[in-house]
Amino acid sequence: MPDLSNVDFDLIIGSSVLGILVAFLVFGFLWGIIRGFKKSLIRFITVLVFGAVALFCTPMIVNSMYDSTVVAEGLTLKGFIFKLVQDNPAITDYVSLNLIEGFALAFANLLVFFALWFLLKMVSWIIYALCSIGAYKQREDGSLPKRYRWFGGLLGMFQGLIIFTLFAIPFIGLINVLDNSSAKIFATYDSLKDVPAITSQVNLEEYDGVVGAAKDGIGAYRNSAAKKIMDYSGMSFIANFGFDHLTNVKVSSGAQVKPFKELNGVIDTVNNAIEPFISLFKLFDTLDQLSNPDFLTNLLKEDGVKELIQEIFDAIADNKMLSDLLVEQALTPLISTLGDSLPEGVTVGLNPDADNQALIKAIGGTLVSVLELVDELQVQSQVGSGSQNAEVILDIISDLGADAINGLANAINVTLPEEYTDMFTEPGGILDTIYEDGDIDSAIVEALMNWFNLTWTPTPSE
Repeated sequence: MPDLSNVDFDLIIGSSVLGILVAFLVFGFLWGIIRGFKKSLIRFITVLVFGAVALFCTPMIVNSMYDSTVVAEGLTLKGFIFKLVQDNPAITDYVSLNLIEGFALAFANLLVFFALWFLLKMVSWIIYALCSIGAYKQREDGSLPKRYRWFGGLLGMFQGLIIFTLFAIPFIGLINVLDNSSAKIFATYDSLKDVPAITSQVNLEEYDGVVGAAKDGIGAYRNSAAKKIMDYSGMSFIANFGFDHLTNVKVSSGAQVKPFKELNGVIDTVNNAIEPFISLFKLFDTLDQLSNPDFLTNLLKEDGVKELIQEIFDAIADNKMLSDLLVEQALTPLISTLGDSLPEGVTVGLNPDADNQALIKAIGGTLVSVLELVDELQVQSQVGSGSQNAEVILDIISDLGADAINGLANAINVTLPEEYTDMFTEPGGILDTIYEDGDIDSAIVEALMNWFNLTWTPTPSE
């Protein structure tokens, strides 16, 4: 990664933007003095009118071009987008077609507006020249009217500010989008650097230069004199209004989409999902540093760990991209490894037809209970008896409940050989024990039978 630590962003961004703005103001002021108040007023009005025309006509122009103007590969912009989605259907698993179209139309609006405003500004010179003829007619006594040049200069300076604002709408809007979301991204990045479990796998220091440059660059604009001038003069409001207008687009489905605001929502979702992971990694690191051999037992005793695990899985389940990633990169290999270590005839696998988000939610809702089951069985295998193990299993099954078991059944396929199904269905087996116990809901029994494909009738009591 390039070393940007010595780059002076305050000078490059703050001073350059201020220099351009001052040039517009000085140029406008000088032209205003030359023209005088009347001609400056005519020029000011033409700028406002043509600026408004460019702003409000741009979406209509882009919409008319969207499905009629060829942009690439003999396709219109709409055709190109739909072909892209058709060739890569997985894209819509993570980003809606509405959002893809929204970004395309929004960027098209910004580009067309910039070009149209530049063109109309040239046309406005002609209109101004025609309208300003006779602005300073000689009086009957032969004297010339006063031009009020200083007032013209002030009006010209304000006109320069407006012209600068209209040209800067796309850039100011995009910088504001970055500014609004960057704080959360930078905070998450800094948190990741504090987690040894992550830094041992990824050298985040390689990206410090780029991240630091992004921070400095955005901060340089945020604190620049140019931005303060724009804020205090009300031009920031105009620039933000223009950007919102150009990026609030209507897509083919008829929906009104604000892609950049939705992008901030996506960033929030990802950050909200990452934060619990960071907390859990830090917890793992703490326990690892304690070199405690009873890792699982101590993990489950940590304050808030059950809620934290549930929070992590809920956050992931709310996002399809993260759910797919976890299933493909973690759960599928884990289940495969687990299957290799199971007794002969026992098979476990993820349901290929299951929705990954539902799968994550189902596992998240039961993971703590399953971890407790594993922990208790480890303890019982060391100090307890088989009957105690059975009691523990029944307690955990009862805690899980029928809904959770059905959720796991929909997510994970389990096949048991006859010797294991007999443990459930034989007289005096697990299901008979549950039936005789009477404390476990019959819906739980039915859920277990459906999951393991069991056939069972209660053994008559003697």
